[in-house]
Amino acid sequence: MKKPVILIALLTFVTLCAFTPPEGVKPCYLSLKKAGDLKAGPTDRLPADANNTRTLATEAGEIPITVTDGYRIIYTNKKKAPFVNLKAELSKPENYEQDKKNVLANLSYLNAQTTGMETTGKLLELDYNGYKAHGLSRADISEGETLGIFVIFPGDNTIIYLYFNNIEPAKSHFKTAAEYQGYRNNFIGEYTAHLAKCK
Repeated sequence: MKKPVILIALLTFVTLCAFTPPEGVKPCYLSLKKAGDLKAGPTDRLPADANNTRTLATEAGEIPITVTDGYRIIYTNKKKAPFVNLKAELSKPENYEQDKKNVLANLSYLNAQTTGMETTGKLLELDYNGYKAHGLSRADISEGETLGIFVIFPGDNTIIYLYFNNIEPAKSHFKTAAEYQGYRNNFIGEYTAHLAKCK
């Protein structure tokens, strides 16, 4: 008679564990598998022994941000060329607001230090589905390995980084800066639409 009771207790424990929310970056920020013709690759997690802080260059010098958990996903086009490098990082709760300010200061510094950018003096701000993406972007695709860097602050002590890669002509799905911007904006739109629906 004791065995069924033990079995039921064990099954109940396993069930409860299965529904316990995981600590760290929430699954919604990592679960977009496709955006247009772009497909997500494997999800890579930061090593458990990774440094919990990193520094960013700003006009005021090097400043820190906290990173307690992080993931990376690469989105590739039909020719398997990587177009979007998405990173989701978790800040310490007490540092989140300052980390956001420091990330924006870093992007502003990079934008000011680089020639041929889409905007000068301020960052781009793109609004989609109740989310705002702040970033910088090149005005031309003839040079540079990275065409754009954007961040989204969705809450949950999380910072989403979107790096848009330049692609060699033979494997690229865009031929002009305007086409690149269109694909960039489409990805941000689809990703934020996914966030708006995901619970």
